Amino acid sequence: MACVGYVQRNKVGRLREVCFCLVVGATLAICAVESDAKTASSNLQIHATVPVNLQYRILHQARMLKISKRDAEKSHVSVENGTIFRAETNSRSGYMIVIQSQLVDFFQSVTILIEGRQFVLSPGGTIEIPLPYESHHAEVERLSYRFQLATGTTSGDYPWPLVISVTSSF
Repeated sequence: MACVGYVQRNKVGRLREVCFCLVVGATLAICAVESDAKTASSNLQIHATVPVNLQYRILHQARMLKISKRDAEKSHVSVENGTIFRAETNSRSGYMIVIQSQLVDFFQSVTILIEGRQFVLSPGGTIEIPLPYESHHAEVERLSYRFQLATGTTSGDYPWPLVISVTSSF
């Protein structure tokens, strides 16, 4: 067009800029289409450490051990669902129930029942019960107890002799 005389001389510089932009734009478009057609792969590895999170709440805890005259005669007393708690953890190792018995003289041993398993604890002792990870949702656990009473234990209300806590297991 400049050669034919339809464009004035001062417009030729502007036309060159526009043509250059069109050529660069077309070249970039062609390269983008070609790069999309090629298959490329690479590996990216990401390592993250997620801290263990455990939340638990005691929903019910027996406060007293009530021993009736009949219980004293049988030498044992059962406490169904004496402890109920809810726990939630992200640890694939699960968590641990820790039960500590106070040193008292009114029972010889206590059998702890949870999820079909039995554990025996003596006065003044501690037991750790591992519970597996089942899901990231809160789990409700129920502990029942059977106290084997000491000889000479009489009927009455006794302070609850067990301390229950929950901790992460690693």
